[in-house]
Amino acid sequence: MKRVLICFLMLSLVIPLAGNAQAVADLKADSLMHALSIDKTDTGQINTLFELADHYMLKPGEYPADLDKANRFINESGRLIAKRKSDDLMGNHLLQRSQLARELKQYDRGKKLAEEALAVLLKGTNKLYLGNAYLAVGGYYHYEKEKEYEEKIRLTNLAVEALSASTDRAKYAATLVYLADLYILRGKRQQTIELLDRALLIYQSIGYTRLSAVYIMYASAYFDDANFKKSIQYSLMALKDAKAAKDSTMTMCQINNRIGVTYTNLKEPEKSIGYFIEALEVAKRLNDNEAVLTIAQNVVNSYIYLDEGKKALHFLESIDPKFLVSPSNEKKFVIPSCYLIIYTMLKDYPRAERYGREVFRLMELYPPLDNNLHNFYHSMSRLYIEKGDYVNASVYVRKLDSLSGKMGQPYNMRIAYLYRFRLDTAMKRYSSAIDNILAYNVINDSIYTETSKKQIQQLEVEYETENARKELRIREQDILMLRQRNELQDQSAKRANLLINITITGIVILLLVFALVYRQYKLKKRVNGIISVKNDQLQHLVAEKEWLIKEIHHRVKNNFQVVSSLLEIQSSYPATEDVLSSIKESQHRIYSMSLVHQKLYQSEMLSFIHMPEYVRELIEYLQDSFGIRGRIMIMLEVEQIRLNHSLATNLGLILNECVTNSIKYAFPGDHPGKIRVMLKLVSASELCMVIQDDGKGINMNQLTDNGGSMGMDLLQGLTEEIGGYLNISSDKGTRIEINFNLPEGAIEQG
Repeated sequence: MKRVLICFLMLSLVIPLAGNAQAVADLKADSLMHALSIDKTDTGQINTLFELADHYMLKPGEYPADLDKANRFINESGRLIAKRKSDDLMGNHLLQRSQLARELKQYDRGKKLAEEALAVLLKGTNKLYLGNAYLAVGGYYHYEKEKEYEEKIRLTNLAVEALSASTDRAKYAATLVYLADLYILRGKRQQTIELLDRALLIYQSIGYTRLSAVYIMYASAYFDDANFKKSIQYSLMALKDAKAAKDSTMTMCQINNRIGVTYTNLKEPEKSIGYFIEALEVAKRLNDNEAVLTIAQNVVNSYIYLDEGKKALHFLESIDPKFLVSPSNEKKFVIPSCYLIIYTMLKDYPRAERYGREVFRLMELYPPLDNNLHNFYHSMSRLYIEKGDYVNASVYVRKLDSLSGKMGQPYNMRIAYLYRFRLDTAMKRYSSAIDNILAYNVINDSIYTETSKKQIQQLEVEYETENARKELRIREQDILMLRQRNELQDQSAKRANLLINITITGIVILLLVFALVYRQYKLKKRVNGIISVKNDQLQHLVAEKEWLIKEIHHRVKNNFQVVSSLLEIQSSYPATEDVLSSIKESQHRIYSMSLVHQKLYQSEMLSFIHMPEYVRELIEYLQDSFGIRGRIMIMLEVEQIRLNHSLATNLGLILNECVTNSIKYAFPGDHPGKIRVMLKLVSASELCMVIQDDGKGINMNQLTDNGGSMGMDLLQGLTEEIGGYLNISSDKGTRIEINFNLPEGAIEQG
């Protein structure tokens, strides 16, 4: 599993990870929007805008609407920061722009903005912002490449230094764990453990309890040092912590995988497979291909250890191929490596050699890490020894021996001695074979002593005992409840005898009550008959009223059509282009109002307009009126809502003005284009309308200096009438955005 997974987990510890994260996120957004409306100071507004931008960029899922909102908040903070002349605020603003570019997969632009942010923040005083900037720049360097890895280490150390002087202790601790993860990639286990110790002390000092990711990092470090006792100890602590928190993230995958790998190295693959399968299910559910590939390789290795080649092959072929596509260079040779060892065990040497050549080809294209290279030399040594090709076997055993010495890890050196022994034995070099098997046994005994096994088993027993104690406490509670239930039953029996006596008396009383009730029933029936007649009369009056209202809407719609027809007749008389254009614009405005009344008298709802249907028909009318079908595409994104007729009429007029303006002026010379119309709920009480085209754009200077046309004045007036805020921008087209609060009773969803 990719090691940067832990880094991601630790750097996002403050983000909710449970199933209700979306609900928590919505509450946070509402709270921040409320704070934005209350605190009108520049500092308060800027800080809240920073939080809102981060919120929408870090929300689970990748939705363009969220990134659009983040961009809007970043732009708003930028306008306020321009007045303040603050290096810290401007640096953080650039840092947020860098993060947005990264979310949009604009990596070159993101890196450039991060470097600009760092240069500005070095002149400021905010250590939290500075630490974040070092991390952001370091995020663009890859740990697979040695030079970039060294630069990543340098930048992360600078981030640790900056954050140590900040007040955000959780971020400081998380960055220490991030640095520890980078060190462990290069086998620097002592530095890793020292960093984890520092981070753990900080977390404990601030009362932070979600420490499963820290514990599993400890487990990885001790595993690499062949200290399997401590590795299992920290793995079980991580598992207990994650289960207590009901964690369902990739942390559970990491923990189960680590326990499985440890059991494999303890020569207990039967236990390891169960943990691997649990880890695999989490990785599949979260669509983490890199994790699936790592765990699949571990399962195959366990089956190989059990001499179950066919089961390994069946398992590998049962995985959905979509999970076997590697997103990173590091894992591109996992699957052919698995087939290499499987077919070696099944003695299908031609296929094994073919997959060996494929792994070698991929490693030339994507230089592997030492662990991957060690596994390849190991597999090729086994293939050629079993095949009897001792010339090639000697080549790979020498490479395996050299790399193991370089890595300096006991279990890697143990494997090298084992294959030197197997090759010497096959080639009848018995003296050398004895030396190698003795060296193998020395290392093996140091790793797998009986004492270590007993200590590990003791840890397992303690873990299982704690679970058994929990079950015992639950059973004791059940027994107590049964006793209480029996006591209640005894008391109930005594009460039953008393109830029999009371019942006899009660029956007599009930007979008397029944006679009174029957008399009351007859009286009520007579009254209900009178009420029923009155209800019929009221229903008749209501129906008559609804008919009259529909007739009024029908007649208003007909009157609008008469006016439209008069304008059509007027347009047939000779006139200038400007006059004809004005007449046509007036017709479109009248049609948008007429359509509201048509919807009202055709609908069962006499007060509300179904907006998706209304907008679609208005747009179709404009397309037919201007004859633009096939040349200009109009895309609609309209929320499933109903608005009262007054608000619907104003929005229809606004939409008519904006779309008409785009059709007439955005695409000169029959140029094709696209217009996007969006009507979305920003919150339960706020609505947003956006009309955007990709045409030639609007001259913002001319618009600001000279005012607008009648249509623009009408647009401004209608926006003010509904209490909205109008924003017009021109960048690769024209974008008109109107945000307004909904009056009480103006909307009906569905």
